[in-house]
Amino acid sequence: GVKDQPFRFFGFAQVVGEANVLGDRVFGLTAPKLRPYEGQWATFNTIQDSDAHVGLSVRRLRPGVRGSVPGTSQKITYIATVELGRAGINRQTSATVADAALTFSYVPGLRLRLGQFKLPLSEEVVEANPLASEFVNYSSVATQLLLESRVEAGKITSNAYGFRDLGVAAFDSFELSKKVSLSYMAMLSQGRMGALDDDGSKDVSGRVTATWVFSGKRTDPHRQELSLYVFGLHGTRPFENQRYNRNRAGAGLSFEREPFRFRAEVVSAKGMLVLGQQPPFEGADVAVAPNGEALGFVAFGRVRIFDHVLLKLRY
Repeated sequence: GVKDQPFRFFGFAQVVGEANVLGDRVFGLTAPKLRPYEGQWATFNTIQDSDAHVGLSVRRLRPGVRGSVPGTSQKITYIATVELGRAGINRQTSATVADAALTFSYVPGLRLRLGQFKLPLSEEVVEANPLASEFVNYSSVATQLLLESRVEAGKITSNAYGFRDLGVAAFDSFELSKKVSLSYMAMLSQGRMGALDDDGSKDVSGRVTATWVFSGKRTDPHRQELSLYVFGLHGTRPFENQRYNRNRAGAGLSFEREPFRFRAEVVSAKGMLVLGQQPPFEGADVAVAPNGEALGFVAFGRVRIFDHVLLKLRY
């Protein structure tokens, strides 16, 4: 059989320097509800979780270990990572288990994954960071429509779930020809990362991707290809003693062939939208639209000018 690799340590760090050079304090607030924020920085003109507008932070610091269980010929593999940085996944804690999953590959065409891992959503959130991602920060479409945090009494009471959930998934990829591949993933999860389920509801999510391969292996994070994909998620969430839908759906196109890379995604969100602080100042309550609807679009292009010089633009 295939030789097992019990332990393979890996990890990465992303140190980020940020500055908001156009932001300014807000003056002229005369309404009774707004007057307490006179002279403050609006939250959209600050960085990190403070009133700073210039700063340096370790955005992600994520050590991990992966490998295969001895005696299984790589039929059972595992991955475990811990987040130690200042990403939203650590909003309430200093360290968080990001990934902890087992994958069983005994049945052709049907791999099973158990544990905590990424949901089958948009390409932006499932691609390996930092191996494939072009940007340190997620787009506003991903963070506002796909990312999730729990809100109670106007305050965020949980870490951002990092596009991950605890559950079970069936998935695989099929090489239909030398140029065409098809992959799928269907997941049943609890709708809450990092802890056992606190109610009986479950999330159902899935994604299907069709790919035209120019060159490269399936495991290459920068395989030269053109892909089309669709994804969806349905679940419910408690809010003020009621349950509301949390539905997400989307589609996208991704193209990569050196020296060019391009991607465009559209995301539809219905139900349970966290709107952020209203008014947008530190200390204000976080508003939630339990029956909210939103539509988001994000696109980026990249061209390699020299070996280590790239030009990127995201909208």
